[in-house]
Amino acid sequence: MSSSRGRHQRGRLGGGDVCGSVSTSTVFETSSHVVGDFLTRIALVSCAKKKRQERAPARDLYLSELFRRYRAYAIANADRWYILSAKHGLLNPDQVIAPYDCTLNAMSAGDRRDWATRVRRQLRQCLPPGAEVVVLAGSRYREGIEAFLTANGFSVSVPFKGLGIGKQLQQLMPYAGT
Repeated sequence: MSSSRGRHQRGRLGGGDVCGSVSTSTVFETSSHVVGDFLTRIALVSCAKKKRQERAPARDLYLSELFRRYRAYAIANADRWYILSAKHGLLNPDQVIAPYDCTLNAMSAGDRRDWATRVRRQLRQCLPPGAEVVVLAGSRYREGIEAFLTANGFSVSVPFKGLGIGKQLQQLMPYAGT
C-alpha cells in the first residue's frame, strides 16, 4: 500500500497465489472505502499487446502507453489492483511472467467464455465481500465479468467506457509518466 495515500495495513501477509500478498485475514484501513476488515476498491487493468522481450513482473511487462496510464490510475485510485491477462487470466502485478502473444480480440467466442469462467473463479478467490471494482479494460475483457461482478454484489465502475483510446489517453494525461 502506498503511504502517500495515508494507508496503513496490519495483519499477516501471505503469498504465492494470484491474490498475492493480500490474505483475507489482513485488516486494511484506508482514507476511503472500508467494509468490515477488508480493502474495498479493486482495479482490474487489461493487459497490452506491446511487451518486454524478457520475463518481468507483470506490472512491468506491458509497455503500451494506455497500460502505463491505467496502471498509474489504478495505483492512485484503488486499494489493490490486478491485471486481466488474455493468457493467464487474473494476474497479481508482482507475478513474474514471460512475454506471450495472446489477445482476447483474436479468440473465438467460446475461448473468451472459457477465459471469463477462469477469471470469475480467480476473482471469487481475490475479491473481498462488498468490494468496489474499477474496470480499466475494453469490452472484450469486460464482457464475461462485468455482469458476474454486479450479480455477486460488487459495485462496478468503468470510468472510460465508450471512449476511444485517444480520448482515454487524453483523460489519463495526469497519470502520464508515472
